[in-house]
Amino acid sequence: MTERQLACKWRYQTKGRLGRASPAVAQDGTVYVGDQDCLLYAISSEGRLAWKRRTAGRLNDSTASVTNENAILVASETGRVSAFSAAGDVLWGSNSDWFAVTSPVTAKDGSVVLGARKHNEPSGQPDRVVVLDRWGNKMWEMTTQGEVSEAPVIGAEGAIYFGTHKGYFYSVTPEGQIRWLYRVGARIASAPAITEDGLALIGAYDGCLYAISPEMKVAWQFHAGAMIYQCSPAIAADGTIYFGSWDHCLYALSSGGRLKWKFATERPILSSPAVADDGAIYFGSQDRGYYALYPDGSLKWELRTDSPVLSSPAITDGGDVVICANSRSV
Repeated sequence: MTERQLACKWRYQTKGRLGRASPAVAQDGTVYVGDQDCLLYAISSEGRLAWKRRTAGRLNDSTASVTNENAILVASETGRVSAFSAAGDVLWGSNSDWFAVTSPVTAKDGSVVLGARKHNEPSGQPDRVVVLDRWGNKMWEMTTQGEVSEAPVIGAEGAIYFGTHKGYFYSVTPEGQIRWLYRVGARIASAPAITEDGLALIGAYDGCLYAISPEMKVAWQFHAGAMIYQCSPAIAADGTIYFGSWDHCLYALSSGGRLKWKFATERPILSSPAVADDGAIYFGSQDRGYYALYPDGSLKWELRTDSPVLSSPAITDGGDVVICANSRSV
């Protein structure tokens, strides 16, 4: 069988720049992405515009979330969360005493989890995690020790994991009770990942990737050459862990935290890697390149863009890789 080579199937130009916004892909292949011109786009799997809708603010840093019922949720820089149907109709919009500071994530039951802040409270004050039902009504909220700047992650058992700028790493039940709370040695500004064995992986400003066990113990930690910022770890089917660092390198670790290899780029890596079914790893770097690596760390292909890469790639069910460039290109 001939290996698929790098080829651009389609390109779509948005009106505004894309910032850190990463593409979200629905089961039917529709791509959803927001821009800095306050527009949310629905792009078909063939690269044609299905619809676009204006939102309450710029979407440059918010990645959309697609629910099991095919609703599309997105948070604008004004803190308002909006829900759209697959046809582009407005389902609901949040309007309360809090505003979103992370992208929304959805649980299997349709509930929505996000980091939030009270209006008129400065950053660094007690922030919170808010959980909404599928219609946008608040189910519960909890205050956190420090700002939650990256989207929480929901584990297989429904537990919610997130870190804060004060270095606290939380595991919370679906009902809002703290399962455990662990303080690492530095600020956390990236989203976690959960292994099949229940280890919670989180990167921090001290350059360490921490693996926290369900018993709230550090199973292991790996020190990269510089801080881990915004780049979240990805876990392959064989348990290999991939993450990037400000030391310009993408790291591959064994499930026990030992270095397998590292791949150097020319600038820091903020783009979270994505792992395809065949084991290929896709990520971007601030050196303006998107990279595809084989599981052994060798280069599969490299795509140069015209701006630093801040967003993360998405992989469709058919194996296509969807990427965003700051220059308005999907």
